[in-house]
Amino acid sequence: MNYQLVISALLATSACAFGLSAGAQNVSPANMVRQDNAQIRQEQRDINQDRHDLNQDTRQLQQERRERDAIQRKEDRAIKRGDTQAAQRLEQRREHEQREINGEKREIAKDRAELRHDRREKAALVSQRNQAAARMH
Repeated sequence: MNYQLVISALLATSACAFGLSAGAQNVSPANMVRQDNAQIRQEQRDINQDRHDLNQDTRQLQQERRERDAIQRKEDRAIKRGDTQAAQRLEQRREHEQREINGEKREIAKDRAELRHDRREKAALVSQRNQAAARMH
């Protein structure tokens, strides 16, 4: 019995999510296009925000790389002076920075993939809206 309730709840939720409820069937094509336009504009705002965040993350990654390179130069100077203890401490810091950089690179790659997906999704919405608008004429 609970199994049937869960399935019917999922079906009702998916029907609402896709605009297939009983009230949505009586919506005029012009209103559907307006709703699609609003959804497309929202998608574009989300894409712009994601792009902005991605650019900030990239700048932060560049800053972390500069810090890592500075630590490397300090480590090289310490080795040149013969200060092995300082060189070991700097090596540990540099390795820590490199691990952080690797994590940031993975996050940026995931964000880029998500942004590509969002752009494709928006393109599909625009295509769907254009087809619906063409049917109106």
